[in-house]
Amino acid sequence: MKALISLLSLACAVASYGAVELPAWAKAASASQTPAIVSEIVAGEHTDLVVLNGGYDIGLRNGMVLQVALSSEASARLLVAEASAESAVALILELPEGHSLSSGGKAYPSVIRL
Repeated sequence: MKALISLLSLACAVASYGAVELPAWAKAASASQTPAIVSEIVAGEHTDLVVLNGGYDIGLRNGMVLQVALSSEASARLLVAEASAESAVALILELPEGHSLSSGGKAYPSVIRL
């Protein structure tokens, strides 16, 4: 609950400040980031896991949110649960109804814009 209140306070502070320019490091990271490639989807009883080709070697870290384009209008969001040197496993946070993930999809870091 405290985290939610802190997040809301931050959002209000940013909103009252006006438009915020994206920091240079975030622009550079999202522009030059090598995508993680969806290697496999592992169906589980409670959640599906997404195995990614790419890990620390391409800048992935535990807790990172990734975005996979599914069409020109829809994308899935993944949460990196475990990253290693050359691979990672992610949880599906958001998958639009009527869409599915498949091998070969490209996952890029998701940048949140306030």
